[in-house]
Amino acid sequence: MQEVVDKINLIVRNYSYLELSMLSFERSRLIIAGSEDIMYFHNFEIVFDDVFTVACNTDWKIDTGKDFIWLVTDIEEIRTISLAYRVEKGNSIYRLEDEDHCIYYIVAKTISIKEEVVRY
Repeated sequence: MQEVVDKINLIVRNYSYLELSMLSFERSRLIIAGSEDIMYFHNFEIVFDDVFTVACNTDWKIDTGKDFIWLVTDIEEIRTISLAYRVEKGNSIYRLEDEDHCIYYIVAKTISIKEEVVRY
């Protein structure tokens, strides 16, 4: 999981501006699109499978000059989120931060990245 998070943060640094948007949430799969102009296309998709909890906005902008997603490893933060959302064992907690420093959480079993430009 950490390798995927590192790859996502590395990809994001290739852009000077990025918007993120929940593209779809069906059954237990959440797809977040990353785009320079979400009205017309997206550049990549972050895919969370077996989603347990989503605590974030549907659209936001990120600061591409720094990491914006982390796999939560701090035991106190894991405990706080697990108690707040009754997280079941076997899930990973991902922390995301927007350009205004708002913190979001997504709890899921797996994460992946799909690099492909999709035009609307």
